[in-house]
Amino acid sequence: MTAADAVTLRPAGAGDRSAIARLAGAHPPGGPFLVAEIDGELRAAVSLADGAILTDLLRPAPAALELLRARALQLEDAQGPRRRRLRRRRLVAPCI
Repeated sequence: MTAADAVTLRPAGAGDRSAIARLAGAHPPGGPFLVAEIDGELRAAVSLADGAILTDLLRPAPAALELLRARALQLEDAQGPRRRRLRRRRLVAPCI
């Protein structure tokens, strides 16, 4: 990822299922998901249900993962103390 790459964070939609399954390598963990697109291509996702991180191991995007993590924590804080699951789970990208 370079400084010129456009990163978009957004909630996953029904059309993102196949891309999320590709990132998961099999069956994705529970959703809903927040996804990161780089130049229009879905490259990473975080499950808002359990904090699981999904990323493209062949083209890692650490900056996008940091943005996803920060936004997921913001969303969690907005939902109050009953939803504070992500803080208990360390959100990191898997190593290649």
